Amino acid sequence: MPIPSSAFPRPRPDEAPAPNKTPPRVQGRHRKPKPPSRATRAAVVAGAGVAIPLAGLAGVATAEAASTSSWDRLAQCESGGNWQINTGNGYYGGLQFASGTWRSHGGARYAPRADLASRVEQIAVAERVLDTQGWGAWPACSRRIGLD
Repeated sequence: MPIPSSAFPRPRPDEAPAPNKTPPRVQGRHRKPKPPSRATRAAVVAGAGVAIPLAGLAGVATAEAASTSSWDRLAQCESGGNWQINTGNGYYGGLQFASGTWRSHGGARYAPRADLASRVEQIAVAERVLDTQGWGAWPACSRRIGLD
């Protein structure tokens, strides 16, 4: 059944068309920069005095939070839990170490590549990586399992 034309109201001749709702081009005016006040500088210095010691504690808390179950969960995500995996993609072992990361964090004392090292040896190297790079060394999986 067709819709009657009376269902669509027409504007009356005495009504003006709706004004264009597009906002005019806005040109921002910026204040001339001024140096921070004495109070602002004092607050920044005081904040840094508190933040710097706390930053040291954050590293300790991160390292302590890395239990063996955290490493096992991370390995499950990274490599399906296979600590000896070598797929030829340039990443090795359960935690998928790049060769450079493995060597620069002391892994060569255990084995030439992570996939040739034991689970315990890989975790020992991973603890050093965690201390220097944080969980961001394993960005996708650490986020996925809630370690970041």
